[in-house]
Amino acid sequence: MRLNTTPSGKPCLPDAPQLGYSISHCHGWGLLGLAVETEIGVDLERVTSRRVRLAELILSEEERLAWATCPENTRAEWITRAWVRKEALLKATGTGLGTRLTDINVMSAAGMQERMVDLTGPPTYVGAAHLLRSARAAELHIHTPQLSMAA
Repeated sequence: MRLNTTPSGKPCLPDAPQLGYSISHCHGWGLLGLAVETEIGVDLERVTSRRVRLAELILSEEERLAWATCPENTRAEWITRAWVRKEALLKATGTGLGTRLTDINVMSAAGMQERMVDLTGPPTYVGAAHLLRSARAAELHIHTPQLSMAA
């Protein structure tokens, strides 16, 4: 099966146009998302406190207000969750990081897309998957050479 890219740079499978897929990897862990008859985007990241410094660059105005009320000990996970949700959405749409992250709200009930799925993986990691529309079938797998588990 051939691998190609769309004009916007999103990877695609020209021999299987009905199959959407997305891949993410972080520190030895990998996340693979497959969907039938829709595009999918996935992202997996380790929770780190350094992302907290990027709040002004990542979060929408509404998200910054919500984040400011988070207890200090949950802020790193909260902002990492926002990051993976945004990355998954942008991968699904094929627009990538050319879109201003501050224009996207994924952390409120109003901004949360019905086709967004939060994933739990290995300890201290968070992930997300986003489907552009309802899929006939979808599957997510978190992988490492030593361990495999379906999400």
